Amino acid sequence: MNQFVTLFRIAFASSALIAISSESSAQEIVYDDFTMNPGYENMVYYSVDNGVAGTANMASWDLAFDVRPVGATALINSGQGMSLFPAGPLSDWDVIDETFPDNSGAIVPFQNGTAYWSQGAFSEGGDGSFDLGWGVYDIVTHTIASDKMYVISLPDGTWKKFALLSLVSDVYSFQCANLDGTDFFEDQVAKSNYLGKIHAFYNLTNQEELDLEPASGWDMLFIRYVEEIQPGVNYGVTGALTHPSVRVQEENGLADPFVDGAIDVSAMTDSINAIGYDWKSFGGGSFYVLDDRCYFVESVTGSQWRLVFTGFDGSSTGNVELGKLSIVAYGCTDENACNFNSAVVEDDGSCDYSCLGCTDSDAQNWNQDATLDDGSCSYFQPSCQFVGALDWLDLSAGIYTEVEILIHEFGVEDSGTMVLNLPEVAEEPLTGNPFVVVAWNDLTVSGLPSGFGISNLPNDMQPGSQVCLAYGGTPIEEGTFDIVVSGDLTLSVFGQPFPVGSYASTVPMLIEPNVSGIVGCMYPNATNYMSYATIESGTCSFEGCMDPEANNFQIFATSDDGSCLFEPCESSCLGDLNSDGAVGTPDLLTLLSTFGIECN
Repeated sequence: MNQFVTLFRIAFASSALIAISSESSAQEIVYDDFTMNPGYENMVYYSVDNGVAGTANMASWDLAFDVRPVGATALINSGQGMSLFPAGPLSDWDVIDETFPDNSGAIVPFQNGTAYWSQGAFSEGGDGSFDLGWGVYDIVTHTIASDKMYVISLPDGTWKKFALLSLVSDVYSFQCANLDGTDFFEDQVAKSNYLGKIHAFYNLTNQEELDLEPASGWDMLFIRYVEEIQPGVNYGVTGALTHPSVRVQEENGLADPFVDGAIDVSAMTDSINAIGYDWKSFGGGSFYVLDDRCYFVESVTGSQWRLVFTGFDGSSTGNVELGKLSIVAYGCTDENACNFNSAVVEDDGSCDYSCLGCTDSDAQNWNQDATLDDGSCSYFQPSCQFVGALDWLDLSAGIYTEVEILIHEFGVEDSGTMVLNLPEVAEEPLTGNPFVVVAWNDLTVSGLPSGFGISNLPNDMQPGSQVCLAYGGTPIEEGTFDIVVSGDLTLSVFGQPFPVGSYASTVPMLIEPNVSGIVGCMYPNATNYMSYATIESGTCSFEGCMDPEANNFQIFATSDDGSCLFEPCESSCLGDLNSDGAVGTPDLLTLLSTFGIECN
């Protein structure tokens, strides 16, 4: 910094510290200095909360596409001397040739607007409604198509003809060539590659897409750009353009810009050139900053700052210096929140998490409004969880599982799921020709091992649908099984239903041996006998008469089956005292045990 700037900084710091020393929450001024490099070689992304967020070479890009969800324009790198000329309808593509520069002096070139990022040079000439300048928005298809072309003058003296062709499904398409038609190319820029950012940059000479904007939050972009400094007078300036979420209030005529003036939220503006270039002036062979101005800035995180420029060296070094004081002492202190503010002293419960979500457009739960990924992305799997997903339409008709082979253990109760899919279009196996699917009828399942069953197999399926099949039970067969679902498939041929016969789909299942043993009742006469048990459980259940007074009392019975008999026992065999149909030792023992008893 030059001597004047250094003295200016010292004077500012001294007065500010004296003025705020009586405040209980007094803070020292934080000074930041950074450089755009000599000749303003770099553009610098700056965060008021955290300092420099990133830098990028100014000359590396020609176009900047607006990649916000509602963005629909492109800016030119006017700060490098690039110009954009309207060149008529797209049908004149082959008419435009090397003679165009000779007549360009009579054509007023288009410029980027500097109030909002949506005012790209390609938007000039639009009506602010459905005509976006370069193209027209279709309210039915929600696409933008163009019938216009342009001629671009690059800083190195090269001329190109260019057409921004369309914006369809958040993808910009465009074409470019030399004026004589050589080096023709087409390319695209997809917004989904720049989630949470404002611009995707492009170099026409190298045909290269550039991701220059930092991923971390920024509040101001220090850049060389073209400003209308007087009505009808466009001039190259160097200054700060703000993020669209930033709001700024400018205060002038202050005796001490670090102390005087008060923030007024209602007076803040979101115009991106609210800070702009005029905080400095040139005189006496050098730049000086205005000593009576401050900016109250509400950053992208919601924090509020008093910002004062204290130094600027111009193109000789590209050095910039500023001082800042935090206005907000309370806010969000959670680094995972959208409005985290590193300058906050104490959390006030205002943390906002609405920007969190899945930012991967390939995920099933992609949130196009999310700017910070929370790790919640889920991706399509051929499972019941994703029944109804559009990804099924790309798969052929049949049965699907998350794994290549279903594995279960012999004798162990288990369950699982499979998905039956019927797309809207099926390909003929030999030719690959597509046919519209009408239906898949009379569905059956076969091949399940003994003990397993499917409970909800539908009789018919309609195209474009999936059914989650649940199976379960206790498999009592070992080995590999092919589970087959089959039915009669009908396709549409020349607009008429045409039965093509049985169509089947197979998924393998492996029933592994049980190496741990199977616990169960091993007595064949038990009501809960388990034929495949290898370890006695001690839980066998036997039915029979449980009344000891009954003739047929069963001592081992565990549940009474109502079969007890209480009629007197009679025997046709003399001496058969126990009525077992034979006279033997038991009868003799019975007689001896009762010998001598007096009977009444």
